[in-house]
Amino acid sequence: MKKLIILLVILAMSGCSDSAGPENGDDQPLLIVPDPNEWVPIIRFDGSAAGCCYPDEPSPEHDGRCIDFNPDAPVYWEGQWCSSNSYKLAFWIWYGWQQECMIGVGSHSNDWEHVILNFTYKSEYVFEIESVTLYQHAGWYTREQYSEDINVWVGKIGHGFYHCMCDGTGFLWDPTYCQGLCGYWDDFRNDTYGIQWKPTNLIPLDEAKKIAGPIGDRVKDQDYRDIPRCLGPNARQLGTSGCWQNNYHLWFSSQSTSFYDSPLFFECSGGHLYSSGENSKAITSIHSEHNNDREDRIWTFGCTDLSGGPSTCEWTDYLNGWDEEISYTAPDNHFISGFASYHNNDREDRRWKVKICTQEGKCCAGGEWTDYLNDFDAVLDLQTEGKVICGISSYHNNDREDRRWKFLLCDLVDCE
Repeated sequence: MKKLIILLVILAMSGCSDSAGPENGDDQPLLIVPDPNEWVPIIRFDGSAAGCCYPDEPSPEHDGRCIDFNPDAPVYWEGQWCSSNSYKLAFWIWYGWQQECMIGVGSHSNDWEHVILNFTYKSEYVFEIESVTLYQHAGWYTREQYSEDINVWVGKIGHGFYHCMCDGTGFLWDPTYCQGLCGYWDDFRNDTYGIQWKPTNLIPLDEAKKIAGPIGDRVKDQDYRDIPRCLGPNARQLGTSGCWQNNYHLWFSSQSTSFYDSPLFFECSGGHLYSSGENSKAITSIHSEHNNDREDRIWTFGCTDLSGGPSTCEWTDYLNGWDEEISYTAPDNHFISGFASYHNNDREDRRWKVKICTQEGKCCAGGEWTDYLNDFDAVLDLQTEGKVICGISSYHNNDREDRRWKFLLCDLVDCE
């Protein structure tokens, strides 16, 4: 199997590590994050793309220019968790100029294009790539991925990404048929005599977000969690019609965010692990169901955007040992925006940690504990009705091999 990792994330630490393995057996499971250097796609340009611009280094000085091929042009990447079993790795490319595709139509500067690789988290140590989402002309579609090498074909004029070449031959209903110009599927992408580029200059997308003005603004606040698998009708049309060549169904974060016996990882931001300065979001709904055969629960979390500025966040240490009570109240003016846990089949229990955030100028007030929201082996359902979660309490029963839970709910108000 292709090498997946150079970054090992230890859940018991608020940060990253390059450790080769767990420090204390399965007490500190690892989350393995796909290495962008290993998974960067092969970019395949049309043989006549030279007159239609190649990727450039984004900057106001370069905006509006059209350059020849530069093998050292930067490619920007960003990884996001969408659930404890779903991770997305996006690659972004910038062009200073897009040529018109017919007289007076289609030309513009500041042309960002991107592709998303969708991974499934199989265990503490293994990710598998499931599919690739390709973007073009304000639309997108998703294809199942059967090989380790990711190939994307670039439209000659519009620079959109596609899963196959197109040389102008064939029939209208073929994905490899195109007639050029501005139609959604009509951009030539015949790389027979073109450039096949494996980028090496990879840069975190956060660096591009720092660029002042429209260039940086275009890539800020990207959220890949709830995008549908495609956009547009299922038939070939001149306008946006990505779903015509879609063949895969993406994971939606509204589904359960965990599997029985598997590690769980959820954070409202859907962004980088252990990040701070995030947009302010808080967990405001929790649903959980118990399975008596597996003696474990699956969990689904929901988030709400908060008014005001960004939050500063951190992860706690683990809050409990096996079979031990959890009794946790967040520090003053902190609320919960993430949960992480892992399961032990011998103890039939989970160890838990939470992500806590604080928002400048906001205070937590009027805290009240709920009653226990579930009986053993029964459904748990929490809707906070606009409040934030500021604490959790839970105890384990060895006969039932389950936990009962209650939560401290607070109002998030302007500080006096």
